[in-house]
Amino acid sequence: MAVHGGDYAVTILNTSAILSKAGIRQINAYQSVPEIAKAFSKKTINVNNGRIENVTICYAINQSTNSYLCLKDTILYNSFGRIAEVKTTDNKDNKYLRYHREYVSASGTNNSFIEQYLDDSLMIYRSYNDNGQLVNLRRVWKEQEVENTSFYYNPDGLPDSTYNTDMGTFLFRRKKKGKDKLIEMTNAVASYRWVYNLAGQCLSSRYILKERPGLIRKPGYKGELKTEFNYYYNLNGTLSKVLTKSFDTPDFIIYYSYL
Repeated sequence: MAVHGGDYAVTILNTSAILSKAGIRQINAYQSVPEIAKAFSKKTINVNNGRIENVTICYAINQSTNSYLCLKDTILYNSFGRIAEVKTTDNKDNKYLRYHREYVSASGTNNSFIEQYLDDSLMIYRSYNDNGQLVNLRRVWKEQEVENTSFYYNPDGLPDSTYNTDMGTFLFRRKKKGKDKLIEMTNAVASYRWVYNLAGQCLSSRYILKERPGLIRKPGYKGELKTEFNYYYNLNGTLSKVLTKSFDTPDFIIYYSYL
């Protein structure tokens, strides 16, 4: 939904073609409200030929003493350019699990495979079709399935619908609003929307968790749970800043600079 995406995949921030063309070797980010507990204070991403090599994310522990917990992920790739391992360290000598991925061909071709993302208790399976599109995502925690999502595509290869065991079915709807293009998907439990300009840049994204029994919220908060992101870009296509508005945090901005 926002800029972080999943597992260092190509996202709004990490668009390999743009980073490579612009000669970007490092991305630095900081946010305007570092005391927000679930958001980072500063982030450094080192890039080589458009591919992330390592990421350091620092969280403010004590602002008055300038104390931070900084996590560093080092990404290792296999000979096909796919992520093979992610090693995590920090500045406090804590030990972290070493994440490992295995790629298994599902139909004897290089484009169709099952990805396993392993640690001692969590397994994530990603299945792709022959076009390299994700068709199924499963997460298994301590041998119990916690997520199972299927993805379906129309004859043009665009996402058509998704089905999740908890969230149900979402149908993608595409429409124009002036010069912009909108993608929406909604059902009884949630609503999502993305807005793109003519250059294909995502201008905003939004998700709403709808009112329903069992919906967890802060005491005294009423209504739907809404979070919205607005994205701004530099002339070379790199991300400039992201404004986040959410039901459970103050508004804050993430700023990006590049070397």
